[in-house]
Amino acid sequence: MARTVVVDREHKTRMPYLRGILTRSLQNTGLEFQQAYLMASNLRDQISHLEEISTEELRNRMAQMLALQCNSSVHKRYLAKANGEHTVMVRGIDGNTLPFSRGLHHQLLESLGIPDQKARSITARLHQQFQSACVIEIDYRKLGHLTYQAILESADSRLAQFYLIWSAFRFSERPLIVLIGGVPGCGKSTVSVELASRMQIIRTQSTDMLREVMRMMMPERLSPVLHTSSFNAWTALPESDSNAADHYRAVANGYYAQAELLSVPCEAVVRRALRENISLILEGVHIQPKLLEKLPQNDTAIMVPMILAVPNPEDLRQRIQRRDGLVPQRRAERYLRHFDGIWHLQSLLLAEADELGVPIVSNNDRESVVQSAARTIIEAIEPEFDVDVEAVFGPAVQ
Repeated sequence: MARTVVVDREHKTRMPYLRGILTRSLQNTGLEFQQAYLMASNLRDQISHLEEISTEELRNRMAQMLALQCNSSVHKRYLAKANGEHTVMVRGIDGNTLPFSRGLHHQLLESLGIPDQKARSITARLHQQFQSACVIEIDYRKLGHLTYQAILESADSRLAQFYLIWSAFRFSERPLIVLIGGVPGCGKSTVSVELASRMQIIRTQSTDMLREVMRMMMPERLSPVLHTSSFNAWTALPESDSNAADHYRAVANGYYAQAELLSVPCEAVVRRALRENISLILEGVHIQPKLLEKLPQNDTAIMVPMILAVPNPEDLRQRIQRRDGLVPQRRAERYLRHFDGIWHLQSLLLAEADELGVPIVSNNDRESVVQSAARTIIEAIEPEFDVDVEAVFGPAVQ
């Protein structure tokens, strides 16, 4: 099917309608990716019968959709952008300039634990300040001072301190290795994706994928324990026993046997990240607290382990049942059949984490768990950096 061509009469250009570009533009107004993508797709369907459409008509159609489906603030931000707000360029520490992104700035504030609406308000106020003063370019140090002051005025001193800690870390270019463990259904993948987006960590890795690679290399007859799930790996052990009195011990032995095999590729992934000096989120059920003893260490990297937990068994059961679209139904049913093993496995991981001092993050709801995980990371980073505003951004730039 031929794409509708978008005609920009002012700049005398013609190009096909690109859903991805419009999606990103809508995200900059404050929409989440899924909603932005859906609206961009709906607009594409609306105009699919047209051979071409002007940029003005395209903007008008999208503005109408936003007015009907979104709150007024999103609609106003879209109109302001469409009506010619100028772009503010931020000169970074390397001397290069990039556009000031309200979406990224808002995400950063959210990752510090600032509530969504307050974070949006701070970002919007700074953006409006730049527009009113006709700021074309701003140094990253001045932007840092202004953001820090805005957080102090709108939130509190502890969150402002978190901003300084995270900024100091990013300027240091030290790698951050985040390890997220937990049983199936506790939210590891969701939290990893959210953290990676908010904290701009570009590399993530799941131990489930590492296990699949190992399964291709080691057939079941050579390593049967590798070809099972973590919660029923005990069935592949030679000494497995179905007696009820020994069942929980068997679950633990099976899990640790599989986790031991996965520790090898986990170590390889971490070594690669350290060698390339990049940050990484490694998540999966095989991230057990004792894995830290096997991973390589260096003086530059900051390693932050955590275990996600769902404290109530009924909550965990419901989370597994609600994973529509993320986990095939048959797989979810299999998890539920082995729920007692999964629950026991969580108890093992939490006890081990408590003994070794690994942070435990309760997953009560999506937003709070992401903020708690981000706070755990920042608190782990804090001892490494001086958090005085002038130490981080230098003297205030006029």
